[in-house]
Parts: sequence; C-alpha cells; structure tokens
Amino acid sequence: MIREASFTLLFIALLLMAACAREPAAQPPIPTLRATAMAEAPAEDRSAARAPAETATTQQQTESATGTVTATATTISSPAVTQRAATSTATPSPSPSATALPPSPTAVPPTATPVTPAPTPTPTEARADCQSSWFMAQPPEACPSGPPLQSYTVRQRFQRGLMFWIEETDTYYILFNLGAHPTDSRLAFERLGPLVLKPGASADNRVGEEPPYGLIEPVRGFGLVWRGEVEGLTIDLRQALGWATEHEVGFQSMFQCQRQESYSQQICYLLNSNGALVVLSSHAIAGNVWWWR
Repeated sequence: MIREASFTLLFIALLLMAACAREPAAQPPIPTLRATAMAEAPAEDRSAARAPAETATTQQQTESATGTVTATATTISSPAVTQRAATSTATPSPSPSATALPPSPTAVPPTATPVTPAPTPTPTEARADCQSSWFMAQPPEACPSGPPLQSYTVRQRFQRGLMFWIEETDTYYILFNLGAHPTDSRLAFERLGPLVLKPGASADNRVGEEPPYGLIEPVRGFGLVWRGEVEGLTIDLRQALGWATEHEVGFQSMFQCQRQESYSQQICYLLNSNGALVVLSSHAIAGNVWWWR
C-alpha cells in the first residue's frame, strides 16, 4: 500500500513538472521606440523635442497572436505644444502713436537774410563853412544839409528799373531805366512814403499770374507799390518796371543830401550795397532824375 501511494505521488509530481515545462516563460516588456529614443537622445535633443513648434511621434510595438512584432506609428500631440503656443503668441505691440510732424519751416523772407554790410566810406573833414561832413570820400563841393543818416535799406531789381526802401524815413524810391517811365524818357525816379494804402489794399494780395521763368513777383511793401495799391502813384508800375529779377536784398546804408543852393533843386546821395552812390536829383521844373556815381 505504502509503495503504491509513493508511486502515485511521484507520478503527480512528474505531471506537474511536465506541465510547467510546457508553459512559456514570461518575457520582459518591450520598450517603446519613444522611450528608447528619449533614453538615447542627448539632453539638448530632448529639450528640442519639447519645442512648441514640434509634434512628438512614437512607435509602439505590438505582438500579434502569431508572434510577429509590428510597429505602429502614433502621432501624439504634446500638451506642451498647446500650452507654449498659447503663451508664446506674439502680443502685438501697440502701434506708436503718430507724432505730428512739425510744420514745414516757413521760407525765410528775403528781407530776413543776413544784412550785407556796405563798404565803410571814408568821411571827409567838414569845410570851414560847412557844419557837417560828408560820408563819402570824394564829396561834392556843396555843403551837406546835415549829418549823414545811417539806415537799414532794402533793394530789389526789376526788368526795367529798381526800388529802394529806407527804413529810417520810410521812403520808397522807384528808379526807372532809360525810356521805362511812361512820361519821361530819362533816368527818372518817383518818391513815395510813408505809404497810404488804398481801400482794400493788402500786402498779401497777389496778381493771380505766374511770373515768367526766372522772374519774381514782389511782395510786402514793394508789392503794394508795384501793384498800385497805394495813394499818390498814377503810374502803372507793373507795366513800366516789369517783374522783379531778384529777391529783396537788405543792407546797411548811408543817406545824405546836400544843402540846397536854391529852392528849386535838391540832390541826395544813397550808398548802395556795392559801395556805389545813387545820386537823386529833384528839380521843381526839370523833374526827378538819377544816376550812378
């Protein structure tokens, strides 16, 4: 009996061993390609894989019932992508407020140009019978009527003449070339000032015409006189003088008249910017004539 029981137990043990031998041993889990790639990739590659612009791709290996291992590619959107895309969205910087540009500088009027100093004349000693001396080096024989007047002066040339304005006396001298004056074929001149404006006159008025190329329309006081917007002038200066050929030129000048030898005539001298003298002769009968000296 005992013997039979021993054989029975031995037989059961052999059956158990055989069964265990037929059961396949448990295989270790196959690591995913993502895990392997991340394990082998250097630190900088792993950080690059988490960049906002990338999408992580992994391959999972599956084992079929037949024991064939297949790799399935699965695209996984990294949560970091959405998070970083939200945080890295470029916030539009506020547009710079449009700063108003400074207004274009106003053109400097010709009278504001640097004053051209006139050549300093050499004054002569007063004659014994004269109370004042002349400002020029070669004075006339007659005595001056008084000391010279130093004044800021403006000049503008025209096609057929020129104008002077003496600030201290507020006087305008309009000089005509030969034949330019409508009633006097000589080097005639007209004297005005201080100006008395006609009704509706304005220094800003324009004639509504475009000057020919290279010529200029006078403005301010010269413009008023040239357009005939002042009292005491019966000549059409636009027709007589034509357009201006230069802008206004300002300079320091000297003005002096000689003592009248007679009631009918007076001669005055105006120093031009180039040192020349403009001689202005006024005669009650002969009229007004001028010349250079």
